[in-house]
Amino acid sequence: MSQKHEPKTFMVKGLSVTQGSITPFPYMKGDGSLGVAVPQSKKVTDWRKVVAKVAKQVYPTVEYGQYEQVSLDILFCFERPKSNKRKFFTVKKADLDKLQRTILDSLSGIVYEDDCQVTEIHASKVYADMNCVFIRVRDHTTPYSDLLRDIVRWNEVAIQFTGGEAC
Repeated sequence: MSQKHEPKTFMVKGLSVTQGSITPFPYMKGDGSLGVAVPQSKKVTDWRKVVAKVAKQVYPTVEYGQYEQVSLDILFCFERPKSNKRKFFTVKKADLDKLQRTILDSLSGIVYEDDCQVTEIHASKVYADMNCVFIRVRDHTTPYSDLLRDIVRWNEVAIQFTGGEAC
């Protein structure tokens, strides 16, 4: 029986990178057996390490066991171009599904055992003052709460509290 987990939200600063479709190719190992190599770009590898580092600060040990379902709410923030003063949601080239894939793989072995445990995802891409991603991990039984609305509310409170800028 799985235990109830409290939702946790954290922010990772930096430009989100897409993890595209991969094309494995066979090669011969030194011992003569066949292996499969999957090349990844350095940008993807570096971004995954950044996300994993922040996630490890929030989750020092794997919290969701092998058979526990996990839900994710992800908000990808991209720095607003100076030429764009009005739009909120971005149609920037990065595909939402490929952005999600990078996050899912980054959290594997840290938050949950394997990304196949993720049974629900809510994700958005928006323009903001900086490049970052907000990730909320919650138990699949915890009702969905609009992360975007919560972040905007959090920013308004932070701006009022500090008298300056937030996020």
